[in-house]
Formats: sequence, C-alpha cells, structure tokens
Amino acid sequence: MEKDIKRLGKLFSKIDGFASTPKRWRNIALAQEAFEFMTTRLPLRVEGELSPYTRVRLLDMMMECVDELDVPRFALKVREYQLSMRALIDDAQDLATDTSFDDYAGDAAGYRRQLDVFDDVERARQKLADYIDPAVSDDEWMERYHATLRFCPVERTEQWEEVIYEVERRCYNKTRLSWRGMGFCFKYWSIKRDVLAAMGIDWQSPQEMNPRCRFD
Repeated sequence: MEKDIKRLGKLFSKIDGFASTPKRWRNIALAQEAFEFMTTRLPLRVEGELSPYTRVRLLDMMMECVDELDVPRFALKVREYQLSMRALIDDAQDLATDTSFDDYAGDAAGYRRQLDVFDDVERARQKLADYIDPAVSDDEWMERYHATLRFCPVERTEQWEEVIYEVERRCYNKTRLSWRGMGFCFKYWSIKRDVLAAMGIDWQSPQEMNPRCRFD
C-alpha cells in the first residue's frame, strides 16, 4: 500500500510541475492515469493518508492543473466522482485525519467550511455538462458562464477530446525551440490548425473566431 501511495504522490507531483510550463498538455494523460489509479487501485480510506474528503481535495488541485474544456468529458467524470464522495463523509472523522489540509478548524463550523468545496465542484460539473450538451448553443453557454471569447464549435465535440493530447504534443514538438514572446500565439495557432487539418478536423483559431479582438 505504501508503494501505491508513493506512486500516486509522484503522479500528482509531475502534474503540479508541468502546470505552469509549455508542457502543461502532458497533464491530460497524467491526470487520467492518476484518476484511474486513485479510483481502482487504492482503498477508499488509508489511515493518515487518504479519505473521501482527501480524494476530493486532491482531485480539485489536480484539475486546476488541467485545461478542463480541452477534455470536458473526462473532467466531468472527475467532478461527478468528487460529488459522490459527499455522501461518504458523515461527520468530521475523515476531516480530522486530513492533516495535509490546514483549513480544518476542529469544530462544527470548520467542518461546514470544509464541505463548501462541494459547491464549487457542483458549479464546475454543471459548466462541463452544459459545455458538452448539444442542446446548449455556443451563445447560450457563453452568456451563462460569462465567456468573453468565442471558440470554434469543434472544441466541444468528443472528436476533439480524443485527439487533443496528440495535437498538443505535435504542436509542442514543432514550437519547443521557439521564442514564446509577443506574437507566439499566431505561430502556435497556425501550426495547430495544420495539425488538426491533417487529422481531418477543420478548426478556426481564436483570432478567426474573434476578428475584432487584438491578440499578441
């Protein structure tokens, strides 16, 4: 069990390490691996290490390191799993063992504050569910979630989610030596459009979708 806990910790460490780098795209596969490992290889509770609440918090931090709208179906699966943990937290017992999180107050009020995380998870879940719902138009989704930039409709499809990791990998390989300063986004979008076209996917960049916006 200790070996499995260490492996999960290494996965989360890698995810955190890539989050603010040009290799952030790697977190798609790493997050999928970590989620699968957590939910299939580890017991629900590991004394001093893991509990239903700890799972929720760890997955929340993991998803902060992933662009959820690139993989909305996977992200939705994670959010729904997080919400399923709520019913398993009956009292403060689980929270009291989660010493890695410093906001536990040790009283009823602190317990309630801990559970506020589920409100945020539910909002994230609904946003993702609406994003992949064909009954919700692009305009409706943008208005509902206060999005300011239009996006190519293909980004909401399952096809997009299936290829985005490979697309980003190829784009990174083609741009890894490029200076990532002003104007880089145009080079990146051009390459991304070509990579997607080679896969039979017609994609319009943010610049094309928002011609009145100024990008640099």
